[in-house]
Amino acid sequence: MNAVKKGNKTMFIFLCVLVFGSLLASLIYGLLSIEPSALQDILLTQVGLITIPIILYFIITKKNIKATLNLNKIGVINVLFAIGIGIFIQPLLSLVNVLSQLYSTNYVSETVLSILDLPYFLLLLCIAIIPAINEEIITRGILLHYYKNVPIFKKALISGLFFGIFHLNLNQFSYAFVMGFILCLMVEVTNSIYTGMIIHFIVNATQITLFKVVMLLQDFFNKYFNADMTSNAIMTTADTSDSVISLLPFVFGAALIITPIAFYIFWGTVKYNKHPLFSRNTRPLNPQKRTKVITSYLSACLIIFLSYTIMFEFLLPRLIEN
Repeated sequence: MNAVKKGNKTMFIFLCVLVFGSLLASLIYGLLSIEPSALQDILLTQVGLITIPIILYFIITKKNIKATLNLNKIGVINVLFAIGIGIFIQPLLSLVNVLSQLYSTNYVSETVLSILDLPYFLLLLCIAIIPAINEEIITRGILLHYYKNVPIFKKALISGLFFGIFHLNLNQFSYAFVMGFILCLMVEVTNSIYTGMIIHFIVNATQITLFKVVMLLQDFFNKYFNADMTSNAIMTTADTSDSVISLLPFVFGAALIITPIAFYIFWGTVKYNKHPLFSRNTRPLNPQKRTKVITSYLSACLIIFLSYTIMFEFLLPRLIEN
């Protein structure tokens, strides 16, 4: 079995653990008549279904953690580049997020709103720090370790694809795919997974911080100005196609103006690290043999993802309504 197929097989195993672990947990909760909180669900997913499998992966394979995950120092300049990318790609991700709501439901805002009363550091830990470490280890660490002989843009596409799949809903898949593509390029250019972790943290932390700040402002106006503001006031997610369309000019304009800044920061990162990204020298380590990335395991992951999303986003809601 070649390296790419092994990598896709590994992603398939991680995905099966995530999907069937979630389903098993839901079944147990139902049998025991337990209704877990959003925070418990997040911790179960991140720690029980991602962190523990990652640990077991390294125990079973006995792979060198530093070499596998590309744990190389990046320096202050690359940290600043990563922070800049994390800030200035967000309008683009917001545009993709809003567009995806024309055909899918945004579940993230509902989840975040349900846990906003928690201490800020705990929110950062659960929403930004742990996911930034876990998800980067799988999709920019372990996966890319198997994709060393794959051209950089092709591996970025596959990394983004798996990153989207692991979020298990169409809305998050859309912007996670774009984000995963960008993160992979930055990790490759800087030769360190730390770059991906920093950008991932910045994106998630910015979103949770904005939610928290608006909630605090809401509480302030309610307390001192007797304003009748509810949690719906901080919902930035549109519930109907009409409201989504009304948001498009604003998010499109922001993306059009700000995304070029992110591109120039990325270009600066390429130049600073002397990476031959757009040159003919950017070739896989084994150019004699064309690497096939679409394998049976990748196809199986897509089938599982589509089956899961169709079932839980379209079929079950209709059954419940009826």
